[in-house]
Amino acid sequence: MLPKDRPFVRAIWNLHLWAYKLSRGWIGSSLVGMPVMMLYSRGRRTGRSRENLLTFIPHEDAFLIAGSNGGAVSSPGWYFNLKYEPRARIRWQGKLIEVRARETRGQERETYWNMFKSSVDSYARYEARTSRLIPVLVLEPIKAN
Repeated sequence: MLPKDRPFVRAIWNLHLWAYKLSRGWIGSSLVGMPVMMLYSRGRRTGRSRENLLTFIPHEDAFLIAGSNGGAVSSPGWYFNLKYEPRARIRWQGKLIEVRARETRGQERETYWNMFKSSVDSYARYEARTSRLIPVLVLEPIKAN
């Protein structure tokens, strides 16, 4: 993952986002060796739909996401949105999936966070940049009745 404060990086990120959205997730479905999903959540203050392109780790029948925010002082906005309203949708491999987010704690969080750090070196650098505990969430598919 790259910091979004540089114009070139921001332009590449926006191009990636554009290609992902245009192809409904078929183009740009991986970044730095990790799969990418589009998260659709509801803004906790505005109630408006929000879109965030995120790397993730597939785990069993769920999806692990980390609120690293590049090692910033605060967690990303999508994290707070999911804490407020855990129901969301993701688009992955062209499919739209209803999910419920839950934050991990204790040993479960450590196990999953170590999975992120062993997947991409950047996560260890993000951890070193910040004093906050980087949240790890599980997005569990909501089974249709």
